[in-house]
Amino acid sequence: MSSNSSSNQPPESNNTQTQSVFESLQPAPAQELADSLRRGLRTISTCVVQTELPTSVGETAAMLFRNAHQNEVLQGRNTNSVAGAAFHLATRIEHTPVKKSEIHTILTSLPEYSRPKQQLARDSKHLQKVLEIPVPSASPDEYIPSFITDLQERGVLKKEDATEVETRAVELLKETPDTVITGKAPSGVAASAIYAAALLCNANKNLTQDDVSEVADISTVTIRKTYQELLEEL
Repeated sequence: MSSNSSSNQPPESNNTQTQSVFESLQPAPAQELADSLRRGLRTISTCVVQTELPTSVGETAAMLFRNAHQNEVLQGRNTNSVAGAAFHLATRIEHTPVKKSEIHTILTSLPEYSRPKQQLARDSKHLQKVLEIPVPSASPDEYIPSFITDLQERGVLKKEDATEVETRAVELLKETPDTVITGKAPSGVAASAIYAAALLCNANKNLTQDDVSEVADISTVTIRKTYQELLEEL
């Protein structure tokens, strides 16, 4: 039995974690930050903590946001929305994509933020264009780990089945010709692959098309059509 008393300490609160990440994203203490820059970095810190992504994603997002601030991209735009856009682009650059709807949910939890979901998409596109950021296209397999985790947390995918379903979903995508996947939303393809894999692994007792649809923020019609296309290629 360890005698380390720290093991009895309660876990850090999200506010404490956000402050810790925020401090790591700031420039040297001697450099004074404008209020808008400070607010944006804190928003990025919140996004990092809420999505449980590595600090490296936050560092990339902070770099993009500082560039946006220097290039006056924030002029006439909501600071939190631009910060969310920087975070969204950073997750793509770091190959840990997060759905815009998830980022929007985080932003709406912040005080005085009431922008529509479409605003984040517009700001992401504008930021990418103005800063000429080479953002790689998201690959369906990049979404699978987070979707598997979400489904476990919802209680519709058993822990003992999760690894097998995740592995089979990735294999399905590798076995599927690009012609089947091209033009489809990567998140939708990922969710469809998970559902198809669950069927193949007999792990779909509690998992429905509605479940994967909600996780991916994609219609059940798309899930139904795409998973059938994936199975037809076997």
